[in-house]
Amino acid sequence: MHKFFQRALIVLVTTLVSYGSSYAEGQSDRLRLAREVIVENETIQLFDVMLPVIIKTMKPVLTQNNPKIERDFDQITNLIVTEFEPLKIRFADDIARLMAKRYTKAELRFFRSPTGREMVQSTPAYAQDVMAIGQKYAKEISEKMVNRMIVELRKRGHNI
Repeated sequence: MHKFFQRALIVLVTTLVSYGSSYAEGQSDRLRLAREVIVENETIQLFDVMLPVIIKTMKPVLTQNNPKIERDFDQITNLIVTEFEPLKIRFADDIARLMAKRYTKAELRFFRSPTGREMVQSTPAYAQDVMAIGQKYAKEISEKMVNRMIVELRKRGHNI
């Protein structure tokens, strides 16, 4: 699950880093390069990581902690995952189209370079650190904000 979010953040951060791309370049060349980047950076493996995360998330909702249902749920998991495997190709194509739309050929070539690969590999750790800082502030702000809201609502006569 952790690796899925790291790779998802790679795609997100790299998408946000690039603002403009020259649409005059051939879309097919960019799409071909984008597909190569996806293969080289193993972005397609995000799909393989995503399915177990989805299943793990839905398990308590569907099984309601009933051991009999949990056992059956576990037994049918592989069958269900196999049924969704064909979506992997669409997933890769959608990501490739996004990259081809967002990046120039030069930028896509950069992602294939040693420096570009290193950047892609280091982005998850950086994004994770940024998220940790964000979570710290969110917790601090939310606690203070809840207390302030309660004070203000009580001033207005609400019994909270």
